[in-house]
Amino acid sequence: MRRALWLAVALVVWLQCRGTSPCKLAAHWDAPKPHYDYLQYVSLKSDGTGEMVMGEGQLVRSEVSVRYRVKSDRITFSYVTGSRARSRMIRVRIDEGDFVVVEPDYDRERERHFRCRLHFAENPFPPDVMSDDHLDYYGCER
Repeated sequence: MRRALWLAVALVVWLQCRGTSPCKLAAHWDAPKPHYDYLQYVSLKSDGTGEMVMGEGQLVRSEVSVRYRVKSDRITFSYVTGSRARSRMIRVRIDEGDFVVVEPDYDRERERHFRCRLHFAENPFPPDVMSDDHLDYYGCER
């Protein structure tokens, strides 16, 4: 089931990121990995729903379902499941360019190139769940 979900997300990301269309908020956004078995991402759908996931050491540590609304340069997250927090508003910015992220890959480092960067003014995860304080998330890998 998780493999099918991953393949569906990968297909959507590929379709959204091909070509030179502008970066869109409704996409899959990865945080840089401090070690090879780490995962932290924010995935936002165009229908105003999404999820935030953090995992390491082969375990998912946090999985939060969200609803979101955007007004100007702010996003309001309503935490639906996975957190006792209600909601909060965060300043957000999308940048386009060539962003190089160097990540560990077992015994060596690997460069990943992205076209889009999503910057949050503060950690988007709710305060009562496990996550690292990443402010920059990357999408549209080249």
